Amino acid sequence: ISVWLGIITLSPVSTGILIAGIIASNAYFIGLTQHDKHPWQPNDESMPGAQTVVGLFWVAVYAYLSTGGRELILGMYSSILMFALFRVDPAPYRRLLIFAFVSYAFSIAMQLGNHTTDIVAVRAELPNVLAMLSVVTAAAVFSVQHHQQVAYTAYRNYELQVILQRLTRIAKRDHLTRSYNRRYIMEALAREKARADRENVELSVCILDLDHFKQLND
Repeated sequence: ISVWLGIITLSPVSTGILIAGIIASNAYFIGLTQHDKHPWQPNDESMPGAQTVVGLFWVAVYAYLSTGGRELILGMYSSILMFALFRVDPAPYRRLLIFAFVSYAFSIAMQLGNHTTDIVAVRAELPNVLAMLSVVTAAAVFSVQHHQQVAYTAYRNYELQVILQRLTRIAKRDHLTRSYNRRYIMEALAREKARADRENVELSVCILDLDHFKQLND
């Protein structure tokens, strides 16, 4: 669509290379999801990282083969990096950011080196490189904030689980003797009675009387 609108210039051969590469990449990842026992299948954690690397590679190839429409390329990079932001751990994500910037700068440098040495063209590309650097920097900041929030949320959930377990113990056990209280015993009896009825087995209840229990309480 961008070619038809005249926003970018892309030769038919380059278009064919990009379409074939994208189709092959998607077919590869789709094939991995269809074969759970494939020996080369990335695990759940590495799959988004691998998809991001492949996506960044093809965007860099697109940047090298096309002319014009740099804002579209920056949008592609932004979309891919946002996809990885919520799926990749902080350390691998930082490496992806470095790869994104280096691949973009390298593709632009290769394009300028192959087609022109005009200083005007180099200066024209400088704002685009700076814009890409801004995109990568913003993604790095968002990544730090996101993973800090995730870590804080996980810690708060852990605290809530500890409190819930403590309250559950308090609700089930007598404070003095630490034995199960009447509420838990009645719930356990109802649960075991239902299980016995469901499995058609006998249910037995054993009652013990402890002598001199007052001395234990004292």
